[in-house]
Amino acid sequence: MVAARVFSPDGRSTNVGVYHDIPTGTLSLGTMVEMGNADARAFGGSVYVSSRESGTVTRYDVTDEPRLVESETISFRELRRRLLGADVHFVFAGVHADRGYCRRLESNDYGDNQRVPCHASGKGGP
Repeated sequence: MVAARVFSPDGRSTNVGVYHDIPTGTLSLGTMVEMGNADARAFGGSVYVSSRESGTVTRYDVTDEPRLVESETISFRELRRRLLGADVHFVFAGVHADRGYCRRLESNDYGDNQRVPCHASGKGGP
């Protein structure tokens, strides 16, 4: 999995691509999936994309071709409101077999690495 962050005057966007082998040379964003203002992590044969805008994490399965296929989405919106407050954002920091972790970010302070357990609403999840 390769995740490329693209910065523009309108903000930041993340493009994600999956490949059979480690790519060499120049990669084209045209062969990747644009995920918006997001972070991506690979784990257990799937790719997890955390949307900074919606407060969700979506699991993408990887096909044999390889190609990303959206699987399920879990929401952390209520956790973000209840635990972190209106002016605080979080980003998904990691996934393990039975739990996920997120990082608390004060406004645009991307240096704060305070990790808190993420408990999602809904079934399943990373």
